[in-house]
Amino acid sequence: MKLRTATASDLPKLREIYAEIVIEMLKNGVDLWNEHYPYEWFPEDIAAERLWLLCDEEKIAAAFALDSFTDTGDVTWQQPGSPAMVLMRLGVDPAYQHMGLGARCVELAKNMARERGCKYLRLFVVDCNKPAEQFYIKCGFVRGQGEHTEVIPGLAPEGLTEYGYEIGV
Repeated sequence: MKLRTATASDLPKLREIYAEIVIEMLKNGVDLWNEHYPYEWFPEDIAAERLWLLCDEEKIAAAFALDSFTDTGDVTWQQPGSPAMVLMRLGVDPAYQHMGLGARCVELAKNMARERGCKYLRLFVVDCNKPAEQFYIKCGFVRGQGEHTEVIPGLAPEGLTEYGYEIGV
């Protein structure tokens, strides 16, 4: 598997993969992502060079966005002022699930955060996404105190309750 940044030419395949991920999430009782989110963020992620692909030869097996962390102020972190990055939109093609690629993406993101001088990798998980919470805890993430409300036009205009998780890098 090879890690590379995504390009605009990857967008059609990413749309297909994330549509399949949405179907898998629905099968697992997680009605969270849809045809708009997270896909509509990918062009911006690509332009900012923060969307990463884990590829099996030419096939995209997994993707994630990694960006500088901006504190929301509503979650208490272990060391609030420490430099951190945020992991977002992690998805594994269903054809590659249960092969350890999600955990591999987490490790790659941790390495990238460390290389950029950060002390922590942080993320937010929507309160109804128990499979994601279990996955990140299994990867060693620790939940911060408090919760964050995220408003996503078209998906959650009333706001989603998210829990913050972090891991030292």
